[in-house]
Amino acid sequence: MRRLVRRMLLVALCALSVPAAASKAKMPKWVTSPYKAYPAKTYFAAVGSSTNRAAAEVEAIRGISALFGQSVSSTTVSSKRMTQAQEDGKVAVTTSSASIDDGVLRQVDADDVIAVEVKDAWKDESRATWYVIAVMNKQSAASVYTSMITQNQAEIRSLLEKARNDPSFESYAMLDFAESVAVVTDGYLKRLAVISPSGAESLSAPELSAVSVHARLRELAALIPIAVLVNADSNGRVAKAFSETVAERGFNVVDLANMSMASGYRYLLHADVANLEQVITDKRGLFVIDFTIDGAFTDLSTGEDLIPFNISGSEGSKTAENVKVRVYATMEKAVRQRFNTAFNGYLDGFAM
Repeated sequence: MRRLVRRMLLVALCALSVPAAASKAKMPKWVTSPYKAYPAKTYFAAVGSSTNRAAAEVEAIRGISALFGQSVSSTTVSSKRMTQAQEDGKVAVTTSSASIDDGVLRQVDADDVIAVEVKDAWKDESRATWYVIAVMNKQSAASVYTSMITQNQAEIRSLLEKARNDPSFESYAMLDFAESVAVVTDGYLKRLAVISPSGAESLSAPELSAVSVHARLRELAALIPIAVLVNADSNGRVAKAFSETVAERGFNVVDLANMSMASGYRYLLHADVANLEQVITDKRGLFVIDFTIDGAFTDLSTGEDLIPFNISGSEGSKTAENVKVRVYATMEKAVRQRFNTAFNGYLDGFAM
């Protein structure tokens, strides 16, 4: 009987020892020495750790990204034009590895996963910690960036050629988009310079850089005169807000006194300010003015309203005199913010 009990205890102890041994699986070499597993001559490598595997992957990917510094495109690629151009195969903005989970992709910048692979993961059960290694094959990455840069530079050249010697909003929109593509491409060139300095040098084209394209954009804008006419603007502050908002983009702005002076101009920004004399008193005893600014940015050569707009709002004060001061300040701010947004939307709507 005693022998039987001993045998049963021995079997039980052996059974308990199996999971204990499994929980102490040997730590992979790459956890502490990633370049022993992935040689630095061929790879960039980074290890991330966290109690959560997805968080460890994010940390590993960001470790690779840190080798390049600032993110490439950030908000630039979010425009409709950029998205459409990418779908049409005209520009290359981002590309990611199938080895990276969608949940992880949502937590990192799109630029940070270009040519990056998550190669392995290991969990230290004793510490409840995940370790993940992300790598970038330098040769593969150089090939990816070279392809993207070459494609984007071809599109920039095409846009510059199309906009040549044509002082129009359409040409302005082309150069504005070309600058956006150039900003992204400059970032890719900087990354390629880290991966393959000679490769980046061979693709360097100063005339296609964001700085150069921006200069072309400003030169073109200076050749496009825009007339501004605002009616019922007693002190000229609304007209000034419109003029300055347009002039900030480099356009040649001319303020008009009346519509008869618009002859000879292709583009006219015209607006009517309404209700400024209608001061009412609300339940709180405040003097209130509800204002409306109706207008459009018009191509006089075709009669088309390129950017119709309606800006409305209200302002209140304890005195009738002060409410008029406040309403003009509010209108100025509204014009600068809302018209600028409308103008950006107009440019973004151009099909490249």
